[in-house]
Amino acid sequence: TYDVIYDDTATNGNTYTRNATSELQAFGVVVGFEGKVEFGAGFGLYGSLAGALMMGDTDATLRETQTTGGAGSVVQVDIAESYDRVIPVIEAALGITWQTRLGGRTWLDLMLAYEFQNWFNVLDVNQFPDDLADQLLTRNTTDLGLDGFVFRATVTF
Repeated sequence: TYDVIYDDTATNGNTYTRNATSELQAFGVVVGFEGKVEFGAGFGLYGSLAGALMMGDTDATLRETQTTGGAGSVVQVDIAESYDRVIPVIEAALGITWQTRLGGRTWLDLMLAYEFQNWFNVLDVNQFPDDLADQLLTRNTTDLGLDGFVFRATVTF
């Protein structure tokens, strides 16, 4: 769930507030591969690539209000919707690994990588493009991208 609040105080003293929420619950199947190329002295190159198809249920709301001086608030837009959709996901990682034997058949693996994920068309909500044409309603479709460093420590025995 995320909340977005946008306040704009115009020269006429009005305040415009926009609250948007979206909640996604999804499940699906992930298929991918990962591999390691060893260079020697326990060091290696790590890579992974995966794709998924997630079935998701999204509940989204949009509420816009205008507050005028001391006259109170007027609701301009109030939309709530729920929809199901298939969400394609792609993930990839590339990094370095180091492996050492701890004794017997026990190994320690350390991995540091940079990972990227993209969830396509996660958010798809109705919105009014402007205040001049109240009957017009457009759809806003947005992807969700995540990226960052990943550290993993694994003990195998």
